[in-house]
Amino acid sequence: MTTSDPRGHGQGLPTTEPEALAACTTVLAEMLELAPEAVDPERPFRALGIDSMLNVAFTSALNQRYGTRIGPADLLEHTTLRALARYVAGEGHAAAPAASRSGSAVGRTLVLGELRRQLAGLLHHKPEEIDTERAFAELGLDSVLATEFIAGLNHTYGLAEPASVLHDHRSLAALAAHLATLVPVSPRTPGDLETLLDAVRDDVLSVEEAVALLGART
Repeated sequence: MTTSDPRGHGQGLPTTEPEALAACTTVLAEMLELAPEAVDPERPFRALGIDSMLNVAFTSALNQRYGTRIGPADLLEHTTLRALARYVAGEGHAAAPAASRSGSAVGRTLVLGELRRQLAGLLHHKPEEIDTERAFAELGLDSVLATEFIAGLNHTYGLAEPASVLHDHRSLAALAAHLATLVPVSPRTPGDLETLLDAVRDDVLSVEEAVALLGART
């Protein structure tokens, strides 16, 4: 049986290996536009065509739909659907993965850096010129740019956030804190890498944690 999801997701948290396998297979099959029975649970994810970007999208989709707490780095340790299902059904999913262990600080730092980079590009500013505490309206983000900004963050993190997210979280800092609770964060772009290095210099995370995060890119 499945448990109800306390975070309000539409599906219950898988609690047995068959349920977890069915859940993982369903999400992956949808991403690959295949029938679930066409996805071999014993084949490595790389052999199924899951690159680093699809890795992030897949784990994010699982977390949103089923309330799991899977990080991209977990697919490096559990390299097939069968192995991942066994992990999800066990106690592993209840503990935050290494890549998001310091979720509040590390997650916000990495997400904030990426959002700042994207917003700076839209507004034709340098990232360091963007005040992360100022309201989006004060920064000059109109409705057209807001739509483009939301589309960019949804693409980056595999989300489907509505336009109203900018009304609920009115600054970059507030938005980054919100997004850090939704997705396992791993660096995927040069901008993310710079933010990661800054986080190490600022003692937000250790060198070991940085290495673990970098591992999710490959």
